[in-house]
Amino acid sequence: MKMVYFKLITFTYLTILLVGRYSEKEIFCSVTSNPAVFGRDVSISCIYNISSTCVENLTRTWTRGQQKDFLFMNGFPTDIAERYKENVISCSEFELKIANFSARDLNDQYRCSVGFNDCELSLTLDPVNMEYHPNGKEIRTEFTLSHDNFSLFVDMSPVYPKPVCRVFYGGKLMTDFITENTSLIKPFYRTKLNMAYKTRLKTCPVEAYATCLIGHTEITLFRSESHNCSDTDGQSQITLNWTDDFIKTVLCILAGICLALVPWSMLRNWSLIMETCKELVNRSPWDWRRPVLATLTTIGSMSCDILTFTEIDKDNHKPIICFVLALVLTFASLVLISNTTTISIRKGFIISCHRLVKRLKNCVFCLKSSQDTTTNNGYSAAATNVH
Repeated sequence: MKMVYFKLITFTYLTILLVGRYSEKEIFCSVTSNPAVFGRDVSISCIYNISSTCVENLTRTWTRGQQKDFLFMNGFPTDIAERYKENVISCSEFELKIANFSARDLNDQYRCSVGFNDCELSLTLDPVNMEYHPNGKEIRTEFTLSHDNFSLFVDMSPVYPKPVCRVFYGGKLMTDFITENTSLIKPFYRTKLNMAYKTRLKTCPVEAYATCLIGHTEITLFRSESHNCSDTDGQSQITLNWTDDFIKTVLCILAGICLALVPWSMLRNWSLIMETCKELVNRSPWDWRRPVLATLTTIGSMSCDILTFTEIDKDNHKPIICFVLALVLTFASLVLISNTTTISIRKGFIISCHRLVKRLKNCVFCLKSSQDTTTNNGYSAAATNVH
């Protein structure tokens, strides 16, 4: 008889444990506002799938904090629930809506209970699902805008998560000219943007604006347009823009020629290059200096040519600097590649210069000879016509 009681008690205990264990998995709490934006309403959902009876007809409560202060009991609010509201969405789901969600609602435990089953949810800062959008006095903006000058200062606080900001002037992205500083002011951030830009091109009218991506939301910090220009400014704009485009075109053509000359010189002197590579084994490391320098100048020349192409659309001095470097390195590369068997750098340079002078003289001589031939042919034709 004692064994029967023991088995009955054990079975009952295990049943209670199993029911309690698996019943916990049938009630879920989650934040349904995605993203949860500070200053707006945020909802916490409670889903109950255990009973076929609607939750509206069951005993349900909402509590908050470590002390489990009651907010709602069967839909009826308590005295501390002035910012909260309960909504029954379906027979298995109801929600707690928090009005004007703020930092004071963070790090609190919200508990949803239906009968003897409950679930807890802690509202902690989440850079993926929580956002704070500054507005009004929380964004301080100072800027100066004209047809050839633009300066900007932005100070926004608080903001969350860290914003990704972009500034445009005259349709161009000003990434290279912006200084951005973000600091932590718990629990949120403070971001400052600072930039100063001046261009020789006169664009009128000109528009400038700044946007920031905060989490999943993009906000506009400011937008302004300047119409302060005259007819002379407009004519100057057309001339300067045409000149600027012409310079860019010339730079691209010259960079392309430099980029083509180096591989052409390598192919032309390929047998000498391979012969020099085989001889390196028998040379001392110091005598490797010319091949090493030839390799470095070749790589540097081609890299600067490519940088000239990539930076050509930006309104700064980088394309010109890259092209000048490419020009110098291309000349050095051609000199070094053309005399791969010469060990001394100075001697190789002198030989290359002599070769260049000789070739130029030959070209001048050929041109002069062709002109003399043309002249003589002209005289012969004239004499024939006379006879």
